[in-house]
Amino acid sequence: MPAYSCDVNGLMRAAACFQDKCMSDGDRKAIMIYGRIKNLAAVGGTDYSSNLQQLMIDSVKWRKRAEDELKAILTYITLENAIADGASINLNPNSLATAAKCLGVNCVGTQDQNGILMYLLCALNTIDQPA
Repeated sequence: MPAYSCDVNGLMRAAACFQDKCMSDGDRKAIMIYGRIKNLAAVGGTDYSSNLQQLMIDSVKWRKRAEDELKAILTYITLENAIADGASINLNPNSLATAAKCLGVNCVGTQDQNGILMYLLCALNTIDQPA
């Protein structure tokens, strides 16, 4: 299990130097890519740690997508991960929109959505274990 909890105050202290006052968004993304490279290798996937050229080759079709397309893919991956973990989800977009209606900006607002997404990511990561 991860060595952290979802205590937001503790996480804010630990993550302080990842804020805008310490680094740019591009630097943060580079660090996140590095972390995902290490994570992928740790769970038995391809180790790109010293092979940026291969990562660029393997990710070429992903790097050429519009932001909207990548967000759509992220949404679908999120649903597939839930299903793989045992959730019962109807993948029909209309059914999903109905099921998620009260989680939309009209009920909880954009800032609340962002916070809820981060909390749920943290909660999932604290219990998620490699196979």
